[in-house]
Amino acid sequence: MRILYGVCGEGMGHASIASEVIPFLERMGHTIKVFTYGKGISFLKDFDVYPIRGLLISYEEGKVNRLKTIYSNMLDFPKNFLHMGEIKKVIEDFKPEICISDNEPIVAQTAYLKNIPLISFSALNTFVFSDVKKPFSKKSSALIAKAVTRAITPRAQRRIAISFSDKTFNKGGVTYTSPVIRTSIRELKPRKEDFIVVYLAKSHDYILKILDRLDENFVVYGMQGAGRKENIIFRRTPETFAEDLGNCKAIISNSGFSVVSEAIYLKKPIFMIPIRNQYEQFYNCLVLQNKKIGEFSERPTEKEIKLFLENLERYEKSMKNINFDPDEPLRVIEDAVRKFEKK
Repeated sequence: MRILYGVCGEGMGHASIASEVIPFLERMGHTIKVFTYGKGISFLKDFDVYPIRGLLISYEEGKVNRLKTIYSNMLDFPKNFLHMGEIKKVIEDFKPEICISDNEPIVAQTAYLKNIPLISFSALNTFVFSDVKKPFSKKSSALIAKAVTRAITPRAQRRIAISFSDKTFNKGGVTYTSPVIRTSIRELKPRKEDFIVVYLAKSHDYILKILDRLDENFVVYGMQGAGRKENIIFRRTPETFAEDLGNCKAIISNSGFSVVSEAIYLKKPIFMIPIRNQYEQFYNCLVLQNKKIGEFSERPTEKEIKLFLENLERYEKSMKNINFDPDEPLRVIEDAVRKFEKK
């Protein structure tokens, strides 16, 4: 089948998932054309990608700047209409038989206008349809996040939620399945060495003062160029990240879905620092804390991080009960596609 696949280009998580789904569907005999933007363009450059304008989040001092996000998207997203003739021609020439959207609106709208089956395949479906109890202070953020996500794909013939579950099940018209894990992570033979991986943006550089005071070894990504400062090694190249993740004894990172999924898959306890005002990341923290496999804080103290590191064995014990089958979400998406195949 000819599949038009819309991939959100905000961050790396959506493109990371697509980088596994696309070659799998191609091996199953399907032809894929990808609509994406932002970081998705470079990450998926080896596939048939058509670059578009998309919805991006503006960050400031480690949190989402909501007003700036609204303003910048109001200016940038309508630029798609300047190229609408070209976009329509690309779609008409490709003749899609099915559409898949991971939080990308143009492909969803294409499905509606052309009456093509639409599969919503996204980790964001998890919190949109979740009944996880949230603190009162986060209810407004949750409502906004859910409303925006639902507006991007208001209806779909099939909704698949990529979640932290190690079993596939159906609930409320949504199919929940386990995370998509990158091949580079699946091929690792993980060990437990005496260092902690830190994966954070430059806006979290305050954490370096805490790490400097701890009697631990750290390998830090995302903050500075390559180098070393006493107990901290700074790495800039992402090529070594998977290997370091496989060999570390724990990870301190944001709570983006992909990095958290990979940490769980490798049985690495995780201390999460969610990006403030981004409800998806806070939701991920709630789920993982409930599973007792990690901790989180929006502005961690030295005491919180020390307590986490002192209890790694407890988190490791809880992780033994979670076993993702990385082939399961691929089987689920293939099954969904096959059900729409024309006889």
